[in-house]
Amino acid sequence: MLAISFTWLFILLSSLAYKRETIKNSPSYSPLISILIPAHNEERVILDILNDFLKQTWRKFQLVVICHNCSDRTFEVASSLRDERLKVIELKTKEAGKALALNEGLKHCEGDIVVQMDADNRVPPHFLQRIIGYFSNPKIQAIQARLLTKNADFNLLTKCQQLEYDLFGMPFWEGRMALGLSCTIGGTGVVIRRKILEEVGGWENELIEDFDLYCKLTQRGIRVVYAPDVECYDEKPPYWSSLIIQRARWIKGHFKILRKRMFQPFPLFDIIYMLSPFFYLPWYLCALITALYFPFQKLGLGITFWFPSVYLWLFSLIVMYLFFVYRAISQKEAKDILYLPVFFLFSFHWLISFLRSFTIRSWAETKTPHGFVTK
Repeated sequence: MLAISFTWLFILLSSLAYKRETIKNSPSYSPLISILIPAHNEERVILDILNDFLKQTWRKFQLVVICHNCSDRTFEVASSLRDERLKVIELKTKEAGKALALNEGLKHCEGDIVVQMDADNRVPPHFLQRIIGYFSNPKIQAIQARLLTKNADFNLLTKCQQLEYDLFGMPFWEGRMALGLSCTIGGTGVVIRRKILEEVGGWENELIEDFDLYCKLTQRGIRVVYAPDVECYDEKPPYWSSLIIQRARWIKGHFKILRKRMFQPFPLFDIIYMLSPFFYLPWYLCALITALYFPFQKLGLGITFWFPSVYLWLFSLIVMYLFFVYRAISQKEAKDILYLPVFFLFSFHWLISFLRSFTIRSWAETKTPHGFVTK
């Protein structure tokens, strides 16, 4: 547990040395981009992301929407737009899984570059143009866009998820870049050269197909570059029920991929990352012990045990939250510091999600509903 805590802390602090990749646009580089949008019952949000792409400053693209096992009007709503660059596919399969839709869409891709998005996303008009800037460099094979929260102000729960991304998730990616590692994949805003996707066989139908794809890319020596100026807005679950189920799927999927790939060679930091879900239980138990020890001692209620290693854990936690304070100030979001006590309590949902993960059976039961952008 201490190894995990200090590894995370080391990566976060390494982000202070992060420098963006130097991007030089090449006027002669003009590839076709294929955009894949898997959609399962997304009639409430699908038009927003489609219209965002149809308004891009980069006009040379192909937009492929895969309406997978939809029981609503997603297919009809998406098909209502008339543009020669838009292709809407209705896919019916016995199995559920985002990877099935992505692989079907890949069959229809004609572009040299493939962009994987989610139906609930929003993107600014320069999204594709900035992608071209990265792929003008032939050495870059894959990038991960910066993920922002489009419904952060919906309620306190979505605000905490925004803080989770801004204060932990993005510095985690930046720290990996500063250490010369590959950026992990976030499940959306992922951009890969089509020939690479075809070489690795596309996506496998896992609960977290993004992490599995990352593993396949890593094993082939393909480095994913974090692209902070390529921004993608993601909708976060606004209710505890959907959040817990979503993250229980992540944890269960993590365990399944670990079991599948545990004997394959990976860099040390990736091995630690793979093992991290095993430490949710002791990490949060340690937090509870720390929180309860001193009050119980003051009250004379007889708790006499104490572990010196808890001091090390507490030190790492304090330094991590001091880093969060610095991060908020450096990002000119000092008001976010006021949310840090709530954010600490919010983090305990990972313990509940860990326990809930043992009940997850399939991808279909964990689908996150979308369309909760404003009250």
